[in-house]
Amino acid sequence: MSYDIDTFVNSNKANVEFDSNLFNDDEDLMNSMFEKDIEFDRVNTKALPVLVYEMNTKAVAWYDIEMCMGFQ
Repeated sequence: MSYDIDTFVNSNKANVEFDSNLFNDDEDLMNSMFEKDIEFDRVNTKALPVLVYEMNTKAVAWYDIEMCMGFQ
């Protein structure tokens, strides 16, 4: 891991947000919808409930499971 999780998440504002009511609070469905638009080879779970997606050890996206939003 070649980045600081807090810095990456806090310096990249959310640009994707799901309305959990429309998806009946199905976290798995919303998470898979978020993942379909990004290329990654690893998911860093050290900041749960925030997932940080990595490609070649570099952060490329983040997703907050509880808030149903993230950055791509």
